[in-house]
Amino acid sequence: MVLSLVQRAEAAVAELEQVLLQARDRLDPVTVSVLERSLDTIDGAIADAYEALRTDPADGYLTAHLAAIMKRKIRVLQRAATLVRAAS
Repeated sequence: MVLSLVQRAEAAVAELEQVLLQARDRLDPVTVSVLERSLDTIDGAIADAYEALRTDPADGYLTAHLAAIMKRKIRVLQRAATLVRAAS
């Protein structure tokens, strides 16, 4: 169940990242910089969680942690998409 949530989250992330990529020139450069730093931090946590799951794929805590991090990334990207719409 949690892994399917992660897979759905990855699809949502890809879609939201595309929105941000296409509209980044409409956002203030400082805003883009803050978003990129936040997303880089989240991406590092996601990579760490995936690496840990490669070692122990049955660990329920790690799987739930990955799902929580993915949700956090979606929230950041949703806020970015809101900013893009407001800047249009």
